[in-house]
Amino acid sequence: MQKGLITKTIFVFILLILAVYSLYPTFQFGDLQKKEIAQTNKIQSLTNLTKGDIEEGLVKGNLEAKIHQVAGETSPQQETLSAAKELLSLNNKVNRVERRSIKLGLDLQGGTYLVYEADLPKLLRTLAKNQDERLNEIIDASQAKVEQEGLDFFVVLVDNFRERDVEMNRYFGRKGETNDKIVEDLKREAEDAVDRTLEVLRNRIDQFGVSEPMLTKQGSN
Repeated sequence: MQKGLITKTIFVFILLILAVYSLYPTFQFGDLQKKEIAQTNKIQSLTNLTKGDIEEGLVKGNLEAKIHQVAGETSPQQETLSAAKELLSLNNKVNRVERRSIKLGLDLQGGTYLVYEADLPKLLRTLAKNQDERLNEIIDASQAKVEQEGLDFFVVLVDNFRERDVEMNRYFGRKGETNDKIVEDLKREAEDAVDRTLEVLRNRIDQFGVSEPMLTKQGSN
């Protein structure tokens, strides 16, 4: 019994060691990145080089040459070159460690979480066959009530048309179409607009190679 417990303890201990060994490059990568940023900021403060200039120098391997060009009386050359060598060393370490680190999603990096919503009032004005003061008043009143009470935009919109005894087909759809049919078509237009926007965002994010982005659609707008 005791022998089995010792075996399990050793097994768990080995697993912990392996876990720490696997995660260490990830923690090391984050720490090196912070040092790299600090060193970049230091070089910026000592020279008139921009962050883009420094990054270009790292990629092309001519950072020290760039510093020689800009270093002068107002820039302590020796201190700047020393900072550049340190940055080059850090950059090499970052590149090596990055290959062994675990890629963290934006949520684990404290990344960005954004919610985009379709601008329904603007969409309706764009789709309207004609615009007048009454239509703008109905749309504005509907949007105000939605913001105050959190109701469905199209439900409020239909109510506002009915309260003013105005047929929606005066502005949308074909003559004689019912409000229900017009609302159905408007909702479809709104969903299509969201889908198109989502596709544009996805293409642009993919273009810049963001690691593991997550784009999801919530609701119809």
